[in-house]
Amino acid sequence: MLASTSARGVFELAEGNWPTAEITITRSARDNVQPAVNYLIAARAADLQGAHERRAGWLRMAREAAPDEIAPVLVTQAEMQLKNGQFEAARETLQELDASGQQNPRGLLLLAYGSIDSQASSKSCGRSNRNCAGRAAFVPPRSMS
Repeated sequence: MLASTSARGVFELAEGNWPTAEITITRSARDNVQPAVNYLIAARAADLQGAHERRAGWLRMAREAAPDEIAPVLVTQAEMQLKNGQFEAARETLQELDASGQQNPRGLLLLAYGSIDSQASSKSCGRSNRNCAGRAAFVPPRSMS
């Protein structure tokens, strides 16, 4: 029954029923062997609703539930920050991941692309483009393959 409740929450998320998915998945987290997974899904559902404070709460709970599994939490957090245009926060999150010593390929790739784009942006935003000051210097890669 536990797996079916969690699975229902994932299906609700995929269907776009984000408020219900968030409720379903967090209720099933209490009885799950690995509640951090449920909290990560709940964070995604909250983010899709634009509920950034709830998103932060679920991410914090995921981190507390699985303190040795910091990479999935930080990569998820950085992806959501990037999606929401929180580029400096994403950079800080990815730097925290890098400093943790957990070599996560997705996180390291996002961090590397951010560094490359930051250098390119500073060169191309010379005198010719006044709008670059407001432009995000952190852009994730288009494809991971």
